[in-house]
Amino acid sequence: MPTGEARPAPQESPVRTALRPRMLALLALALGLAVVFAELGSWQIGRARSADQAPPERAVVPISQVLAPQEQLGADAVAGPVSATGTWADVPSQRVVDRAADGGAGDGAWVIAALDVDGTASDGAGPARLPVVLGFLPAGQPLPAAPVGDVEVTGELAVSQDPRGTAGLPAGELATASSADLLNVWGGPIYAGYLVPQEPLAGLGAVPPPQRETGTNLQNVSYAFQWWVFAGFAVLMWLRVVHDVRRRERERAEDEADERLAAHAAHQTHDPRAGTDPADRRPQEASR
Repeated sequence: MPTGEARPAPQESPVRTALRPRMLALLALALGLAVVFAELGSWQIGRARSADQAPPERAVVPISQVLAPQEQLGADAVAGPVSATGTWADVPSQRVVDRAADGGAGDGAWVIAALDVDGTASDGAGPARLPVVLGFLPAGQPLPAAPVGDVEVTGELAVSQDPRGTAGLPAGELATASSADLLNVWGGPIYAGYLVPQEPLAGLGAVPPPQRETGTNLQNVSYAFQWWVFAGFAVLMWLRVVHDVRRRERERAEDEADERLAAHAAHQTHDPRAGTDPADRRPQEASR
């Protein structure tokens, strides 16, 4: 390199860049997030295995022993049949359309009625309503008369399905057996699930009881994997920040070196003797 040409300053090592206070603070944040994400992944794995530890199937118990209105169904609630005593509510029955008897896609419908459960009235509100699947209605058959009066119903509880709303559906029809959608139709309070009786209403077909989940829940396993990916991503983002800082500093040093080199070249253009050895200029100065 010619005399006077600017050289970029040597860049510090990646380790020294990573050990800067600001980088260490970012590393602490990234590791904290990674720990939280890893714990969430472990929690999802625990939920995936919870079905293997479900309580053994039990005998019939009153619904009040395993489920309260507006509470989510737990393992005990679906571990066996329950009984509910009450009065059929004076509200219109609903049809969950496009169903087969087993709940799959079909051209029939489930018929659901509301049971006002005894002993659930509180704080001035009426009794809680339990959605009861009366049975399966094949396509083209008329809807039987709604049940009335006091009754005791025994059957299996099932988790409420995802709400789909009633927009675009005729009155009395639903897209899913959703407690949220039924709440909008019947009012509340309401149970966060529905009951499939052991015997259907006369004139309707039987609906199979809901199946209990067994084995590892693969959906929770996939959620756990996603959380662990997020944990690794948090650390990778910190490494990317360190890399970007080093790259910007290197580019800035190269730009400054180029500017000094350009300034040196401009100085040589204005002073032809600039950059020559002083000994080369002595004869010229002596001749003067």
